[in-house]
Amino acid sequence: MERQRQRGKANWMLAVGEPTRPALRRELLLMMHRDQELRAAALADGSSTANSAVVQIDAANLQHLNHIVAQDGFPTRSMVGDDGVAAAWLLTQHADDDPSFQSRVLKILAARVQHHAFDPVEVAMLTDRVLIHQGKAQRYGTQFVNDGSGLKPGKMEDPAHVDRRRASVGLGPLAEYSCVIRALYETSRAE
Repeated sequence: MERQRQRGKANWMLAVGEPTRPALRRELLLMMHRDQELRAAALADGSSTANSAVVQIDAANLQHLNHIVAQDGFPTRSMVGDDGVAAAWLLTQHADDDPSFQSRVLKILAARVQHHAFDPVEVAMLTDRVLIHQGKAQRYGTQFVNDGSGLKPGKMEDPAHVDRRRASVGLGPLAEYSCVIRALYETSRAE
C-alpha cells in the first residue's frame, strides 16, 4: 500500500534539491521519531504511564511545531525535504489538543495540493481529523473508532460514495484500508 502511494507521489510532486533548512529537518525528524517511539510503547504496553508519555510528547511537539509555523510557516519540501514535511504533517495529525492549529495547517496544505506541492492523501487524512474535531462526519473514512467490537471507520458523510472520494485523492477502497488498520492495531493490542 505504501509503495503504491509512493509511486503515485512521483506523478504529482516536482523534484526538490537539498533542503535549505537541514537543522530544522533534523529537529522535525527527531520529534517524529520520539513521537513514534512513545506511541509504539503505549500500544504495546497500554499502561497509563505509557499513555501519559504520549500525551506529554504531543503537548511538547505541538508547542514546538506551533512556534515553527508561526515563525517560518508550515515547512516546505525545499526547506526540510520530503521526510521533514512528512514529520511535520504527522506531528500536526497528533496535535489533537489544538484543533484550531490543525485547521490552520489544513488550509495551508490544501492550497499546496493545488500547486502539486503536497500529498492529497495526507490532506484527506487531516481533513477527516479536523471535521471530527468540529463534531462533523469525516469525508474520507481515515479515522477509526473502537465501539467495543473492534476498530471501525468513524461517522462518515455520504458513506455510499466514500470510495469515490478516496480514489479522487489517491486512497484505496475503504474495505482494504479497514483490513489494514484492524490488522495493525487490533493485533498489536492482542499481543
